[in-house]
Order: sequence, then structure tokens, then C-alpha cells
Amino acid sequence: MVAEAAAAARRSPTPPRAPTPESSAGPERRRQRSVQALRDDCDEGDLPAAFDDLDGLLDAVWRLPGPDRGAEVARLEDSLVEIADALSPGQADRLRYLAATERAKRPGQPSRFQVQTELEAMVIAVFDGLERLRPKRYRDFQDLLNVIERRWTKAFSLTEAAAFLSLTPGHLSKKFKAATGHSFVSYVMARRLRRARLLLVYTDLPVLKVAAAVDFRQANYFARVFRAESGMSPAEYRLTARAEFRPLGAESDRSAEQGGQTKR
Repeated sequence: MVAEAAAAARRSPTPPRAPTPESSAGPERRRQRSVQALRDDCDEGDLPAAFDDLDGLLDAVWRLPGPDRGAEVARLEDSLVEIADALSPGQADRLRYLAATERAKRPGQPSRFQVQTELEAMVIAVFDGLERLRPKRYRDFQDLLNVIERRWTKAFSLTEAAAFLSLTPGHLSKKFKAATGHSFVSYVMARRLRRARLLLVYTDLPVLKVAAAVDFRQANYFARVFRAESGMSPAEYRLTARAEFRPLGAESDRSAEQGGQTKR
């Protein structure tokens, strides 16, 4: 699981693409497989993989015409409630209430960023319930990857991570590289930039606020790191991704700003 999570570190949220004849075959079967993968990753305690599963499911929803997305988002909420019923029954009622509340205030064409934030909170609730059900144990690398995933609004330092696992920074650095194939710093940076790409494509936040949301204190540094990773500036990435992948006339998401997600 650790190696798979590391490999997934550089995956970006895939902007919606027009389906090809091959990819349009059996969408419901693919959806069922993706939901099963999400359940399996929840059961195994692999939060980065679960979030990647969720990305894929939402990518499929956002390939649909705007008016059709609300019903599919509701189906995803129902799937997460079913997962909670099976794995973490104590959280199922909470998730039903959360889903009903969000549906009541959701516009006809929902915001991708807002929906993703809501569904990730539901996944975390399942994880929290499972954690309470399982025997106490020492923290391991998977726990570290999970806490990094939860803290995407804050840069997680090697010193903090070492303290989390009761290791020295040097020892953790070597073990992390051996276990994942990535340095600790590059892994954390990749997950933060992954979230930054989601914000750039699906919100209208200025680049300065996107940088702040993923805990870059200097926009110029964020731009340099982003260009080194993607080959283009954040503004260029936003324009290119929207021009190539977003359907014409698609709404711009403003939920990060409206929902108070941006942190300085």
C-alpha cells in the first residue's frame, strides 16, 4: 500500500475529458469497480489511495453534462453511506445526515471543489470510525501517509513526521526513501501540488490564494516549484487545462473561497 501511495503521489486530479468510443463502453461496470476499490482502500486504511479512487469517480461525473452531475454526486454519497454501513456502522447515520444537508443546499450544477471536499470528509469519517474499532497499535508508515493526506493545507515537515513515528529525521528519511522510492520532501510536495492543480482547474481563486491554500507563503516560490513539476506556470496550467478538458460553458467553481477553505 505504501508503494502504491507513493506512486500515486504525482497523479493530478484529471480534468474531465470527452469520452472515446472505447471508454464509453460499460460506464456503470467501471463505476462499480471504482466504488469497490474505494471500499477496499478504506478497509485497508489507505487514505491516499481512497482519495485517488474518489478523484477517478468524480472525474467520471464531471465528464457528464452539467445538469446530470447532481444525481451522480448523490449516488456517490449513497455509496459512501453504504461503505460506512459495512465497515464503520457507527458513522453511517452521521454520513446520511451530512449527505442530506449538502443535497438540500446544493445548486443544480454542483461545484467540483465543494463536492470533492464534502466527499473527502465522508471518507475521513469512515477512516475515523474504523480507527476506533481496531486494536491500539504503534503508528506505521501508512499512518504517516494518511496524516499527510489529511493535512494538505499545511506543509508537513520531516521533523514533524519523524516525531509522529518516534524516529530521528535522518532515520525516517532513509526508511521513507527505501519504502516508497521517493524522498519525504518530494512526496509531500507532490501531494500539495496535486491539490493545487485541483484548485487551479476547478476554482477561480487567484494564483496567490491557491499558493496560500496549500501553504506556500511566497507565490513566486510556488510558481517556480509548480513550473518545475508541470512544465508551465500555474496560470498557464489553468488556461490550458480548462481549454483542453473543460466543456464549453462549464461553470467556474468558487467554493474554496465561499467555503472558507483558503488559509494563509
